[in-house]
Amino acid sequence: MLAEATYYHLGPGRDRRRAIDAYKSVLEIDPTETAAGNNLASIYSGRREFARAESLYKRVIQAGRASQQQYINLVSVLFNEGKIPEAERTLTEMRQRFPNVVAGTMGQATFYYRRGQLDSMDALYKQVAAGDNVIAKLNGIGGQIQLNMMRGRLREAYRLVQDARKLTVALGQPANPLNDSLQASWIDLMIFNDTARAVRRVDRMLAATSARPSPSANRPYRGLATFYALARQPQRARALLAQDDADMPDSTTRRIQAPGRHGVLGAIAIGEGHPLDAVREFWRADTTYDGPDGNCSICVLDDLGGPGELRAFPIRPFFIGRSISTRRTTDAKGWTRSRLPSCTSRWASCTNRKATC
Repeated sequence: MLAEATYYHLGPGRDRRRAIDAYKSVLEIDPTETAAGNNLASIYSGRREFARAESLYKRVIQAGRASQQQYINLVSVLFNEGKIPEAERTLTEMRQRFPNVVAGTMGQATFYYRRGQLDSMDALYKQVAAGDNVIAKLNGIGGQIQLNMMRGRLREAYRLVQDARKLTVALGQPANPLNDSLQASWIDLMIFNDTARAVRRVDRMLAATSARPSPSANRPYRGLATFYALARQPQRARALLAQDDADMPDSTTRRIQAPGRHGVLGAIAIGEGHPLDAVREFWRADTTYDGPDGNCSICVLDDLGGPGELRAFPIRPFFIGRSISTRRTTDAKGWTRSRLPSCTSRWASCTNRKATC
Protein backbone atom coordinates (compact mmCIF):
# COMPACT_ATOMS: atom_id res chain seq x y z
CA MET A 1 0.00 0.00 0.00
CA LEU A 2 2.88 2.37 0.69
CA ALA A 3 4.24 1.67 -2.78
CA GLU A 4 0.82 2.44 -4.26
CA ALA A 5 0.60 5.69 -2.30
CA THR A 6 4.07 6.72 -3.43
CA TYR A 7 3.14 5.93 -7.04
CA TYR A 8 0.23 8.37 -6.90
CA HIS A 9 2.08 10.93 -4.79
CA LEU A 10 5.56 11.09 -6.35
CA GLY A 11 5.50 8.60 -9.22
CA PRO A 12 3.90 8.55 -12.67
CA GLY A 13 0.37 8.34 -11.26
CA ARG A 14 0.51 11.81 -9.71
CA ASP A 15 -2.99 12.06 -8.29
CA ARG A 16 -3.10 13.63 -4.83
CA ARG A 17 -6.62 12.38 -4.18
CA ARG A 18 -5.71 8.73 -4.76
CA ALA A 19 -2.45 9.17 -2.85
CA ILE A 20 -4.40 10.48 0.15
CA ASP A 21 -6.63 7.39 0.15
CA ALA A 22 -3.62 5.08 -0.10
CA TYR A 23 -1.68 6.81 2.68
CA LYS A 24 -4.76 6.70 4.92
CA SER A 25 -4.97 2.94 4.38
CA VAL A 26 -1.35 2.58 5.53
CA LEU A 27 -2.01 4.69 8.62
CA GLU A 28 -5.05 2.61 9.53
CA ILE A 29 -2.63 -0.30 10.00
CA ASP A 30 0.14 1.72 11.70
CA PRO A 31 -0.97 5.23 12.77
CA THR A 32 2.63 6.32 13.40
CA GLU A 33 4.22 4.99 10.17
CA THR A 34 6.75 7.72 9.45
CA ALA A 35 6.82 7.82 5.65
CA ALA A 36 3.05 7.63 5.24
CA GLY A 37 2.41 10.23 7.96
CA ASN A 38 5.02 12.63 6.60
CA ASN A 39 3.94 12.29 2.98
CA LEU A 40 0.24 12.61 3.72
CA ALA A 41 0.95 15.71 5.80
CA SER A 42 3.00 17.07 2.91
CA ILE A 43 0.03 16.63 0.56
CA TYR A 44 -2.30 18.36 3.02
CA SER A 45 0.18 21.21 3.38
CA GLY A 46 0.34 21.54 -0.40
CA ARG A 47 -3.45 21.82 -0.43
CA ARG A 48 -3.19 24.40 2.39
CA GLU A 49 -5.07 22.13 4.78
CA PHE A 50 -2.62 23.12 7.46
CA ALA A 51 -4.56 21.84 10.49
CA ARG A 52 -4.60 18.30 9.08
CA ALA A 53 -0.90 18.51 8.27
CA GLU A 54 -0.13 19.75 11.79
CA SER A 55 -1.99 16.86 13.37
CA LEU A 56 -0.07 14.27 11.34
CA TYR A 57 3.37 15.76 11.96
CA LYS A 58 2.67 15.96 15.69
CA ARG A 59 1.51 12.34 15.77
CA VAL A 60 4.83 11.15 14.30
CA ILE A 61 6.84 13.37 16.66
CA GLN A 62 4.90 12.29 19.75
CA ALA A 63 5.44 8.65 18.83
CA GLY A 64 9.19 9.24 19.01
CA ARG A 65 9.71 8.23 15.37
CA ALA A 66 10.42 11.64 13.86
CA SER A 67 13.54 12.74 12.05
CA GLN A 68 14.51 16.38 11.72
CA GLN A 69 12.33 16.52 8.59
CA GLN A 70 9.05 16.24 10.50
CA TYR A 71 10.18 19.04 12.82
CA ILE A 72 11.14 21.30 9.91
CA ASN A 73 7.82 20.65 8.19
CA LEU A 74 5.83 21.22 11.38
CA VAL A 75 7.55 24.57 12.02
CA SER A 76 6.52 25.74 8.54
CA VAL A 77 2.92 24.57 8.98
CA LEU A 78 2.56 26.20 12.40
CA PHE A 79 4.01 29.45 11.09
CA ASN A 80 1.63 29.47 8.14
CA GLU A 81 -1.26 28.92 10.54
CA GLY A 82 -0.19 32.00 12.48
CA LYS A 83 0.92 29.96 15.52
CA ILE A 84 4.21 31.83 15.71
CA PRO A 85 5.21 31.17 19.38
CA GLU A 86 4.48 27.44 19.04
CA ALA A 87 6.44 27.31 15.78
CA GLU A 88 9.46 28.88 17.48
CA ARG A 89 9.22 26.48 20.43
CA THR A 90 9.13 23.56 17.99
CA LEU A 91 12.24 24.88 16.24
CA THR A 92 14.01 25.14 19.61
CA GLU A 93 13.07 21.54 20.41
CA MET A 94 14.40 20.45 17.04
CA ARG A 95 17.76 22.14 17.63
CA GLN A 96 18.03 20.38 20.97
CA ARG A 97 17.33 16.97 19.42
CA PHE A 98 19.35 17.53 16.23
CA PRO A 99 22.00 20.12 17.10
CA ASN A 100 24.09 19.54 13.97
CA VAL A 101 21.29 20.11 11.45
CA VAL A 102 21.89 23.41 9.62
CA ALA A 103 18.18 23.98 8.99
CA GLY A 104 17.58 24.18 12.73
CA THR A 105 19.97 27.10 13.01
CA MET A 106 18.95 28.82 9.77
CA GLY A 107 15.26 28.50 10.63
CA GLN A 108 15.65 31.07 13.41
CA ALA A 109 16.08 33.73 10.72
CA THR A 110 12.39 33.50 9.84
CA PHE A 111 11.45 34.53 13.39
CA TYR A 112 14.04 37.30 13.44
CA TYR A 113 12.51 38.60 10.23
CA ARG A 114 9.03 38.41 11.69
CA ARG A 115 10.17 40.59 14.63
CA GLY A 116 12.09 43.00 12.40
CA GLN A 117 15.44 41.92 13.91
CA LEU A 118 17.46 42.21 10.70
CA ASP A 119 20.74 42.75 12.54
CA SER A 120 20.21 39.45 14.34
CA MET A 121 19.53 37.79 10.99
CA ASP A 122 22.78 39.23 9.66
CA ALA A 123 24.77 37.93 12.63
CA LEU A 124 23.20 34.48 12.30
CA TYR A 125 23.97 34.20 8.59
CA LYS A 126 27.57 35.34 9.09
CA GLN A 127 28.04 32.81 11.89
CA VAL A 128 26.82 29.96 9.69
CA ALA A 129 28.87 31.14 6.70
CA ALA A 130 32.04 31.23 8.81
CA GLY A 131 31.99 27.48 9.47
CA ASP A 132 34.05 24.82 7.71
CA ASN A 133 31.12 22.78 6.39
CA VAL A 134 30.66 23.78 2.74
CA ILE A 135 26.90 23.12 2.69
CA ALA A 136 26.42 25.20 5.84
CA LYS A 137 28.64 27.91 4.38
CA LEU A 138 26.46 28.05 1.25
CA ASN A 139 23.36 28.35 3.42
CA GLY A 140 24.90 31.24 5.35
CA ILE A 141 26.02 33.04 2.19
CA GLY A 142 22.58 32.51 0.68
CA GLY A 143 21.01 34.13 3.73
CA GLN A 144 23.39 37.09 3.46
CA ILE A 145 22.48 37.51 -0.21
CA GLN A 146 18.81 37.52 0.72
CA LEU A 147 19.29 40.07 3.48
CA ASN A 148 21.40 42.39 1.32
CA MET A 149 18.73 42.27 -1.37
CA MET A 150 16.14 43.24 1.24
CA ARG A 151 18.27 46.23 2.24
CA GLY A 152 18.97 47.27 -1.34
CA ARG A 153 22.70 46.53 -1.06
CA LEU A 154 22.97 45.01 -4.50
CA ARG A 155 26.74 45.30 -4.94
CA GLU A 156 27.37 43.36 -1.75
CA ALA A 157 24.74 40.81 -2.75
CA TYR A 158 26.43 40.37 -6.14
CA ARG A 159 29.84 39.89 -4.48
CA LEU A 160 28.38 37.17 -2.29
CA VAL A 161 26.77 35.51 -5.32
CA GLN A 162 30.25 35.17 -6.81
CA ASP A 163 31.48 33.57 -3.58
CA ALA A 164 28.59 31.10 -3.67
CA ARG A 165 29.29 30.19 -7.30
CA LYS A 166 32.91 29.36 -6.48
CA LEU A 167 31.77 27.04 -3.71
CA THR A 168 29.18 25.27 -5.88
CA VAL A 169 31.76 24.73 -8.62
CA ALA A 170 34.15 23.30 -6.02
CA LEU A 171 31.39 20.85 -5.06
CA GLY A 172 31.21 19.66 -8.66
CA GLN A 173 28.17 21.63 -9.82
CA PRO A 174 28.90 23.03 -13.29
CA ALA A 175 28.54 26.74 -13.99
CA ASN A 176 25.30 27.81 -15.68
CA PRO A 177 26.00 31.09 -17.50
CA LEU A 178 22.50 31.25 -19.00
CA ASN A 179 20.80 31.17 -15.60
CA ASP A 180 23.39 33.58 -14.18
CA SER A 181 22.68 36.02 -17.00
CA LEU A 182 18.94 35.71 -16.52
CA GLN A 183 19.21 36.39 -12.78
CA ALA A 184 21.30 39.52 -13.34
CA SER A 185 18.89 40.72 -16.00
CA TRP A 186 15.92 40.30 -13.66
CA ILE A 187 17.57 42.79 -11.32
CA ASP A 188 18.02 45.25 -14.19
CA LEU A 189 14.40 44.78 -15.21
CA MET A 190 12.70 44.76 -11.82
CA ILE A 191 14.78 47.04 -9.65
CA PHE A 192 16.67 49.36 -11.98
CA ASN A 193 13.88 49.49 -14.59
CA ASP A 194 16.55 49.20 -17.31
CA THR A 195 14.77 47.01 -19.83
CA ALA A 196 17.23 47.66 -22.65
CA ARG A 197 20.27 46.50 -20.67
CA ALA A 198 18.40 43.49 -19.32
CA VAL A 199 17.34 42.34 -22.78
CA ARG A 200 20.79 42.94 -24.30
CA ARG A 201 22.44 40.72 -21.69
CA VAL A 202 20.03 37.82 -22.17
CA ASP A 203 20.15 38.17 -25.97
CA ARG A 204 23.94 37.95 -25.91
CA MET A 205 23.92 34.89 -23.71
CA LEU A 206 21.31 33.10 -25.85
CA ALA A 207 23.39 33.84 -28.92
CA ALA A 208 26.44 32.30 -27.26
CA THR A 209 24.84 29.23 -25.68
CA SER A 210 21.81 26.99 -25.90
CA ALA A 211 19.37 25.55 -23.42
CA ARG A 212 18.81 22.39 -25.49
CA PRO A 213 21.75 20.29 -24.18
CA SER A 214 20.25 20.46 -20.68
CA PRO A 215 17.71 17.84 -19.55
CA SER A 216 14.20 18.98 -20.42
CA ALA A 217 13.31 19.60 -16.76
CA ASN A 218 16.26 22.00 -16.41
CA ARG A 219 15.79 24.04 -19.56
CA PRO A 220 14.88 27.59 -18.52
CA TYR A 221 12.28 28.19 -21.23
CA ARG A 222 9.58 29.33 -18.84
CA GLY A 223 11.91 31.68 -16.99
CA LEU A 224 13.04 33.15 -20.30
CA ALA A 225 9.45 33.40 -21.55
CA THR A 226 8.40 35.27 -18.41
CA PHE A 227 11.40 37.56 -18.71
CA TYR A 228 10.70 38.51 -22.32
CA ALA A 229 6.98 38.93 -21.61
CA LEU A 230 7.64 41.45 -18.85
CA ALA A 231 10.29 43.10 -21.03
CA ARG A 232 7.47 43.81 -23.51
CA GLN A 233 8.47 41.19 -26.07
CA PRO A 234 5.45 38.86 -25.84
CA GLN A 235 6.01 37.25 -29.25
CA ARG A 236 9.41 35.94 -28.16
CA ALA A 237 7.82 34.81 -24.91
CA ARG A 238 5.17 32.82 -26.77
CA ALA A 239 7.84 31.20 -28.96
CA LEU A 240 9.79 30.09 -25.88
CA LEU A 241 6.66 28.76 -24.22
CA ALA A 242 5.86 26.81 -27.39
CA GLN A 243 9.37 25.33 -27.26
CA ASP A 244 8.79 24.34 -23.65
CA ASP A 245 5.51 22.65 -24.65
CA ALA A 246 7.24 20.78 -27.48
CA ASP A 247 10.01 19.52 -25.19
CA MET A 248 7.65 18.40 -22.42
CA PRO A 249 8.29 14.65 -22.23
CA ASP A 250 4.92 13.25 -21.19
CA SER A 251 1.33 14.01 -20.25
CA THR A 252 1.96 13.51 -16.52
CA THR A 253 4.65 16.19 -16.48
CA ARG A 254 2.42 18.52 -18.48
CA ARG A 255 -0.40 18.06 -15.98
CA ILE A 256 1.87 18.62 -12.98
CA GLN A 257 3.38 21.76 -14.51
CA ALA A 258 0.12 23.21 -15.84
CA PRO A 259 -0.19 25.83 -13.05
CA GLY A 260 3.28 27.17 -13.87
CA ARG A 261 2.28 27.46 -17.52
CA HIS A 262 -0.68 29.63 -16.51
CA GLY A 263 1.75 31.87 -14.65
CA VAL A 264 3.77 32.37 -17.84
CA LEU A 265 0.58 33.07 -19.79
CA GLY A 266 -0.27 35.71 -17.19
CA ALA A 267 3.06 37.43 -17.78
CA ILE A 268 2.49 37.26 -21.54
CA ALA A 269 -0.94 38.83 -21.13
CA ILE A 270 0.73 41.69 -19.25
CA GLY A 271 3.24 42.09 -22.08
CA GLU A 272 0.41 42.19 -24.60
CA GLY A 273 -1.42 44.85 -22.61
CA HIS A 274 -4.27 42.66 -21.31
CA PRO A 275 -4.03 43.02 -17.50
CA LEU A 276 -7.43 41.51 -16.71
CA ASP A 277 -6.56 38.39 -18.69
CA ALA A 278 -3.30 38.31 -16.74
CA VAL A 279 -5.16 38.37 -13.42
CA ARG A 280 -7.27 35.41 -14.50
CA GLU A 281 -4.18 33.44 -15.55
CA PHE A 282 -2.37 34.25 -12.30
CA TRP A 283 -5.28 32.91 -10.27
CA ARG A 284 -5.28 29.75 -12.42
CA ALA A 285 -1.59 29.40 -11.67
CA ASP A 286 -2.47 29.14 -7.97
CA THR A 287 -4.80 26.16 -8.52
CA THR A 288 -4.40 22.61 -9.69
CA TYR A 289 -6.88 19.78 -10.40
CA ASP A 290 -7.86 19.26 -6.75
CA GLY A 291 -7.26 22.56 -5.00
CA PRO A 292 -4.40 24.97 -4.21
CA ASP A 293 -1.11 24.34 -5.94
CA GLY A 294 1.37 24.24 -3.08
CA ASN A 295 1.59 25.68 0.42
CA CYS A 296 2.63 29.20 -0.67
CA SER A 297 -0.38 31.35 0.12
CA ILE A 298 1.27 34.56 -1.11
CA CYS A 299 2.73 33.46 -4.43
CA VAL A 300 -0.34 34.54 -6.38
CA LEU A 301 -0.10 37.96 -4.72
CA ASP A 302 3.55 38.02 -5.74
CA ASP A 303 2.45 37.66 -9.38
CA LEU A 304 -0.29 40.27 -9.03
CA GLY A 305 2.20 42.67 -7.43
CA GLY A 306 4.95 42.05 -9.97
CA PRO A 307 6.52 44.60 -12.26
CA GLY A 308 4.30 44.00 -15.28
CA GLU A 309 1.08 44.37 -13.30
CA LEU A 310 2.46 47.57 -11.81
CA ARG A 311 2.61 49.15 -15.25
CA ALA A 312 -1.07 48.43 -15.76
CA PHE A 313 -2.28 49.30 -12.24
CA PRO A 314 0.52 51.39 -10.69
CA ILE A 315 -0.92 51.72 -7.19
CA ARG A 316 -2.09 48.17 -6.53
CA PRO A 317 1.26 46.35 -6.27
CA PHE A 318 2.57 48.62 -3.52
CA PHE A 319 -0.34 47.74 -1.27
CA ILE A 320 -0.23 44.07 -2.30
CA GLY A 321 3.45 44.12 -1.33
CA ARG A 322 2.70 45.63 2.06
CA SER A 323 0.13 42.88 2.60
CA ILE A 324 2.60 40.15 1.66
CA SER A 325 5.49 41.46 3.74
CA THR A 326 3.34 41.45 6.90
CA ARG A 327 1.70 38.05 6.29
CA ARG A 328 2.24 35.23 8.76
CA THR A 329 3.92 32.98 6.24
CA THR A 330 7.41 31.59 5.85
CA ASP A 331 7.44 32.85 2.25
CA ALA A 332 7.19 36.56 3.13
CA LYS A 333 10.94 36.86 3.76
CA GLY A 334 11.76 35.72 0.24
CA TRP A 335 9.20 38.08 -1.24
CA THR A 336 10.69 41.03 0.62
CA ARG A 337 14.06 40.16 -0.89
CA SER A 338 12.89 39.79 -4.49
CA ARG A 339 9.89 42.10 -4.91
CA LEU A 340 9.69 44.83 -2.29
CA PRO A 341 12.69 46.82 -3.63
CA SER A 342 11.06 46.77 -7.06
CA CYS A 343 7.60 47.79 -5.82
CA THR A 344 9.04 50.54 -3.61
CA SER A 345 11.21 52.03 -6.35
CA ARG A 346 8.40 51.90 -8.90
CA TRP A 347 5.93 53.39 -6.44
CA ALA A 348 8.33 56.28 -5.82
CA SER A 349 8.69 56.75 -9.57
CA CYS A 350 4.93 56.68 -10.00
CA THR A 351 4.29 59.32 -7.34
CA ASN A 352 6.83 61.59 -9.05
CA ARG A 353 4.77 61.33 -12.25
CA LYS A 354 1.35 62.18 -10.82
CA ALA A 355 -0.13 63.11 -14.15
CA THR A 356 0.41 59.59 -15.53
CA CYS A 357 -0.49 57.55 -12.44
